[in-house]
Amino acid sequence: MQLRSSLMTAICWLLALPASGALAQDGKCTLSGGALAFGAYNPGFIAHLDAMGMLTMDCKGKIQAQLGLSVGTGSGASYGTGRIMTGSTGGLLRYNLYTDPSRTLVLGDGTGGSTRLNLTIQGTVTQAFWGRIPAGQASVPIGLYADVLVATISY
Repeated sequence: MQLRSSLMTAICWLLALPASGALAQDGKCTLSGGALAFGAYNPGFIAHLDAMGMLTMDCKGKIQAQLGLSVGTGSGASYGTGRIMTGSTGGLLRYNLYTDPSRTLVLGDGTGGSTRLNLTIQGTVTQAFWGRIPAGQASVPIGLYADVLVATISY
């Protein structure tokens, strides 16, 4: 089994930023996309802030693969308690990414209660993933928040 990694810069921004370009290329597969824009988070809201992102994989031939995401670079982040975005003003904002629209299965590397996606890739495949910033983070200062994750496709 070969292992390929790709750095996904700024997967989680609170303000919409464009996502384009190939993230990884090993001669057999390319990975592109990956940015997720939550929009503005209001600490006073009682509802979660949800968003959806897309990753596009293009492979030569038919490949059975697993897609995983790292926990991110935020201090104190974990799959179980949530990833953490760091703000431009030093604040921390908890969030997580999921394999399903009901947001029950944490998308990760298969450790800490997370799961990897099993995929059959032939040609170009687009895979959705879902994000959530939990409500009730009242002490979060205003600012731009971002995190950096590593996407891994194993085949």
